[in-house]
Amino acid sequence: MFTGNCTLTLALAKKEITLGSLLRNLTVVYLANFVGSVLLAWLLFKSGLYSGEAMAAKAIGIAEAKTAIPLLPIIIRATFCNILVVLAVMMQAGSKDIIGKIFAIWFPIMLFVLAGFEHCVANMFFLPIGLFLGADITWSQIIINNLIPVTIGNVIGGAFVVPGVYYYTYLRTNKEAINAASDPVIAATAE
Repeated sequence: MFTGNCTLTLALAKKEITLGSLLRNLTVVYLANFVGSVLLAWLLFKSGLYSGEAMAAKAIGIAEAKTAIPLLPIIIRATFCNILVVLAVMMQAGSKDIIGKIFAIWFPIMLFVLAGFEHCVANMFFLPIGLFLGADITWSQIIINNLIPVTIGNVIGGAFVVPGVYYYTYLRTNKEAINAASDPVIAATAE
């Protein structure tokens, strides 16, 4: 998923991947998430599952509300969202057993949903299903009013905030310690 792949900036900082491979990965994954989400929304629309008045009204309301959020609030909500998503990804990676992985993922994701934060991949589904059901929105509103600013916020939170703090706290300081230990002058003065 695109939002989790934003953490690849850590691999870039450690020089394990190139900027070109990072951008290629994020682009391919984003486009695949978009195509898959729209296809799922269309299939569910065609399935008749959303034909009930209450479900259709809820989906339409969500789509119309999400395309009406002003620019700064939507970027802030998206930044917080992907901070939680990336923390879930990183915490589950550090968990040793299945139950630990489940809890590491469950609580941050539950929090971003309950808080009303904005997730670009989720919105790739919610907005098209609302459009297909008759929401008073257009594809350009979906892309310009929501997906672009939400993606920007998700990238800020997931590619810069959490990986940046992690890099500064753990990787940079460990690198300095390793470099200091291998420097004979520093090693001699430390004794």
